[in-house]
Amino acid sequence: MNQRMANKGRSLEILVEHQNAMYLQRMIAKIEKVETRWVPERVNGKITGAHVVKKSGLDFAGCLAGGHSIKFDCKQSEDPRGLPLAHIQEHQIKEMEKAELFGETAFLVCEILPLRQCYVVPARTAILLWDRWKANKGKRGYNIIPAERMMPVDGTVRGPCDYLGAMDNYDRSLLHGLRQR
Repeated sequence: MNQRMANKGRSLEILVEHQNAMYLQRMIAKIEKVETRWVPERVNGKITGAHVVKKSGLDFAGCLAGGHSIKFDCKQSEDPRGLPLAHIQEHQIKEMEKAELFGETAFLVCEILPLRQCYVVPARTAILLWDRWKANKGKRGYNIIPAERMMPVDGTVRGPCDYLGAMDNYDRSLLHGLRQR
């Protein structure tokens, strides 16, 4: 197993988990990592590998103070232009579509490594560009979510990766009143 690929994105997840702890401490949101269930593969009683029982939808789920449900996934990109759509799995797009149908807020938190910057990609943007990419397979310019279509995430007094603050700039009604906490 390629160790580098196995831990791809883990540093971003650690940063987000730290931010989530800060949101909980300030009573802004309760957000937890959704664990992926693995089943060991055995040969002659010896564990030789493992496989996922069921692909989880998105990496994180929770609710804001007041009860509004959110879910999101973390992605890292080494492309300075943005997030390659190939980094997103189809079941994740479907999960974001379902979330929207039920009034949940879904999004991606993306770190573009060469820019040393995190961003938020609202579900609607990811779904729209995914559908456009699928309709134009093989054509240049359709395979990425450009950084210009993302909302920058900055460190604030609420934490080093205040992705909810970035979402507040996108949808004022979503986080109304949480800014002061």
